[in-house]
Amino acid sequence: MARPPFVPTEEQRFVTTVMLACGMPQEFICSQIINTQTGNPISKKTFEKAFRNEIDNCKLIANARVAQSLFKKAIGTGPQSVTAAIFWLKCHGGWKPVEAIELTGKNGGPIQQQTSTSDLTDEQLEKELAKYGIKL
Repeated sequence: MARPPFVPTEEQRFVTTVMLACGMPQEFICSQIINTQTGNPISKKTFEKAFRNEIDNCKLIANARVAQSLFKKAIGTGPQSVTAAIFWLKCHGGWKPVEAIELTGKNGGPIQQQTSTSDLTDEQLEKELAKYGIKL
């Protein structure tokens, strides 16, 4: 006679969701869930069948809870509210950090406009090339 199928309790579903969301291996979770009919831990096959919804949705649930917590901080008035609001807007509001690159010439002075080599005399061109060890 076949034994009845394993039916998880609400507590087992909750604990499984938390453990999965925290990244615990399924094999470990199986070892922690006891089948009350047999008194033994459940198999991986039984786990995957009985907890399919939790396996498929645990990360979404965890992300939703974290987002809810962050959102509450972002709209709050506590010491973390500014940081949380800035983070939220960078991720969801299109805010981007402004990056600027300043270019300066020698010793922080203005950039000298380069002259074209065609504007140089032969003597000036030889001097410029000599700086790089090139001789004509």
